[in-house]
Amino acid sequence: PSRVFPGAKDAYLRGRLYLGMLAVGSWVMCSVFLLTTSWLESCHQWLIQSGAPEITALSLILCGFYLLQAPLDWLGGYWLPRRCGMSAYISLHGYGVAVLKHAILLMGSITTLHLVGRHAGLPAAWGVLIFLLALGVQSQHVLARWLGNLESTTGPKETDLFLYMATDPAFSGGISGWPGRERIIVNQAWQGVLKSDGMVWLKERRRRAVRSGLRMTGLLWAIAWISLSFVFAALLAGFPGDDGMATLRLLLYGVFFHFGGLLLLPTLSRRGSIALDRSAPSIDNQSPRTRGWIASMTLLTDGEEQRSPWIERIFHPLPSMTNRLSPQVGSDWGAWNATRYMLFLSTLAGGLLSRSVHCNLGRPELWIMPPVD
Repeated sequence: PSRVFPGAKDAYLRGRLYLGMLAVGSWVMCSVFLLTTSWLESCHQWLIQSGAPEITALSLILCGFYLLQAPLDWLGGYWLPRRCGMSAYISLHGYGVAVLKHAILLMGSITTLHLVGRHAGLPAAWGVLIFLLALGVQSQHVLARWLGNLESTTGPKETDLFLYMATDPAFSGGISGWPGRERIIVNQAWQGVLKSDGMVWLKERRRRAVRSGLRMTGLLWAIAWISLSFVFAALLAGFPGDDGMATLRLLLYGVFFHFGGLLLLPTLSRRGSIALDRSAPSIDNQSPRTRGWIASMTLLTDGEEQRSPWIERIFHPLPSMTNRLSPQVGSDWGAWNATRYMLFLSTLAGGLLSRSVHCNLGRPELWIMPPVD
């Protein structure tokens, strides 16, 4: 095993950010290359001429996504943490199973949209996408448990609470479900850091996100971004078409729109986090215990005490510890967790960036529920 060295944590956080930039940038450049050359079309035609049915040809090309993603996952989930003296987040068997499950989810969504679009047109495909997004919102916690192989644990008899045990300490849980059927998801392993009082505070904080409307605002931003991105990408790609090429172009154009979401939505998410902090009674929000819990959550989710303003503005939907604890930070027009709801939901629209960002690259337990505050 690697030895821990001075500054290993800072080196890990910097390395993770650079790997996320590399992964997202690679997919953007790959999309540019494939859209401006005939390489993808030639590959598709070769498969069809070889006798592969349309759906089979589409699926085989999509397998290339997983082949290209694998070395990036290895860097983020194994090489970097081991180099910095930490435990790896993936094993060969666990990673293989998680990739298979992710492929079922991604390819199932793409195939459904392809078939509906081809036989019923773009409006019908858009309607099916809205249905898939609605289903995804309601079942996010189920999908997270299934894909991440999370263990369900027993706890207090609270009807809106689900406790999962994750091996990745950055698994934060979140909020799953539509209004009236919300489920508060908490990582039981955090009990050792936050203790009983801190876990009670965390659960109440997430219930306050529901009551305040901040969670719903973030969810609606994510749904709007994904659904509109789908329409614009479809128009650019000529989707639906007579064959799978239009669907492949749709996915590639979608990369650009989802990349735009990664740049613009973090500001809304950070403001939503701070607004949620400020919504607590002032005496509670400024108490040493509460500030200690906020600091612990920041560290658990691989956050940082302080960042460059520009780095945080572009890359981080979760504010640094200093910004969360600073009373001078504004918090208007916030949308809690908008960015990472968008990441998850993009999978159901054929998004190729949903597990390439710095927070979950090579970390299967975070592919469906990336870290939230």
